[in-house]
Amino acid sequence: MASHPDAGRVGDSPASDAVLQAGLDAPAGAGVPPATAATAVAVAREVLTADITGAGRTAFPDYWPPGAFQPTYRTIHIQAAVVSSATTSPRGGARHLDVTLLWTGAQADGVIADSQRTIVRLRSVGEGWVPVHPWES
Repeated sequence: MASHPDAGRVGDSPASDAVLQAGLDAPAGAGVPPATAATAVAVAREVLTADITGAGRTAFPDYWPPGAFQPTYRTIHIQAAVVSSATTSPRGGARHLDVTLLWTGAQADGVIADSQRTIVRLRSVGEGWVPVHPWES
C-alpha cells in the first residue's frame, strides 16, 4: 500500500485502466458467455463498492450482518474486472463465478491504497447473481 498526495493520479486514468483490463482479459477466459460475464462483473463491482464504502449495501441485505457499518474507504476506483473462474456446485448444481477486480481507493484517513486485488464469489439465483462468502460455496 502506498500513500500518494494526489488521489486523482493514482492509476485511475482511462489509459491505465485499459492496460489493466487487457492484462486480465489476456488469459483464456472462464468459458462464460460475454453477456453473463458482463452481468456478473456489474454485480461484483456493486458488492465490492458496498463492502468497503458502505454505498449500496441495501442491494444485498443477506450478505452482511445487521448493525452499524464503519467504512474503511471513502472512495474506490475499480480499474479492471473479469470473471476469473466458473464452477458448478456438487450439492445441487448451483453455478458459481469468481470475479477478480483490480482497484485503488482513498481510505477513511485519506491514505491512498493502490494495486488492490479482490475476488468476489457469486452464485446464480434465477436469472441473476448474488454474492456468497467463500466458506458458503
